[in-house]
Amino acid sequence: MKNIKILQIGLGSNQGGIESCVVNYFSNINRERICFDFVDIFGYGIAYQRRIIELGGRILRTENCKRRPIKFAFELKKIIVDGKYDIVHIHVLSAANLVPVIVAIVTGKNCVIVHSHNSSIPSGIIRKMMHYINRPVLQNLNVEKWACSIMAGQWLWGKKFEKDNIIFNAIDRTKFVKCKEEREKIRKKLGYNEENIVMGYVGKLAEQKNPFFLLEIVKRLYAINKKFRLLVIGDGVLGNKFKKRVESYGLTESVFLAGKAGSVVKWYQAMDLFLLPSLFEGLPMVGVEAQAVGLKCFFSNHITHEADITGNVVFLPIDQGAEIWISHILNYIYGINTDRSNNFCKDYDIAYAAKRLEDNYQFLVKNSNCN
Repeated sequence: MKNIKILQIGLGSNQGGIESCVVNYFSNINRERICFDFVDIFGYGIAYQRRIIELGGRILRTENCKRRPIKFAFELKKIIVDGKYDIVHIHVLSAANLVPVIVAIVTGKNCVIVHSHNSSIPSGIIRKMMHYINRPVLQNLNVEKWACSIMAGQWLWGKKFEKDNIIFNAIDRTKFVKCKEEREKIRKKLGYNEENIVMGYVGKLAEQKNPFFLLEIVKRLYAINKKFRLLVIGDGVLGNKFKKRVESYGLTESVFLAGKAGSVVKWYQAMDLFLLPSLFEGLPMVGVEAQAVGLKCFFSNHITHEADITGNVVFLPIDQGAEIWISHILNYIYGINTDRSNNFCKDYDIAYAAKRLEDNYQFLVKNSNCN
C-alpha cells in the first residue's frame, strides 16, 4: 500500500489538548506509512513546531481563516490540491467555522475527517450563534464523524455519531511514571517539603476551565491547614485577573503560578492530588496524564465520566460551591475512603492507540468514499 498523506488542520499556537494529542500520535505512528503535514490557519504559529519538523512534518501557512476567509479558502484549496492529500483531518471545538470543511470537501479528491474535541461551545455570542446554525449543516455533510469521547461525539454529531469513531486522547505512558527523585527535586525548588499538601492544576486560565473555583478551594483549605498549596501550570486570557485574585485573597504564599511549561511531566511529580473544575471538556488530556502518574483526581461533574480511566477519579458538582470539594479532599488527605484502583485503560496508551489510528486511516483510504 502506498504512503498515506494526511493534512492536519485546527492546531493552534498554545500547547493545549488538541495540539498535545495530535503530536503524541505523530510521534508514535508509523511515519514510513503515514505522512502528516500541518496548516497554520490562524497565523500565530503551531505549538510543538520544532517537534513536528523533527518528525518530518511540514508546516504550511495561510491567511487567518477568521479575518480573511475568502483568501484563506483559496489558499487552503491550493494546498490540498497541490499536496495530493489522501485525507484532510480537521480538528474542531465547535461547528462555528465550516470554511475549512467546505474547502476540503469541494476539492473532491480526499477523505475529510471532522474531529470533535469539545462538549460545549466556547464563549462568544457570534460563535455560539454560528455553531447552532452550522451544526445541522455539518451533520449532513459527507465527512467522517470522529470525536475524542462519546460526550464530544454526541454533542457535535447527535445520533449520527458512532462509538467506533472515538479517537482516544492517548499519551506516552513511559513518560508519566512516578519518580521519587524528580518529586524531591521539584518540590525543593518550589520550597515545598513533604508536609506540604500540593494540589495541582494544568491547563489554560480561561473561562471554560473555571480557574477561580480553584482559589475558593485553596482559600478555605489554607485557613484549615497552612500546609496546603496550589500549583498552577498554564496561562491564558484570565492570567492577570487570576494573579490579582490570588493577591487579594492573601494566597501568594500558598499558590505558585508556574505559567506555561514546555514539559509538564516534572510538575505532576510535585503534586499530591489533581483538580479540574471545568465547565465543559471533550475529554481532558491533562486528566489522562495526571492519572497515569498515579494522582488522585477531582473532576467537575460537567466532565464526561469516560475521563475516569483508572478508577482513581472523583466527580464533584461545581454549582454547589467549594464545600463539597473541600470535604472530599480532606477525607482523601486524612485517610478516609482512600481505596483506589490504578488500572490504566490501554485505549489511552499511545503505543496501542497509534496503531489503531493507523489502521483507521488505512481503512478510510481503501474505502471508495475517500476517492
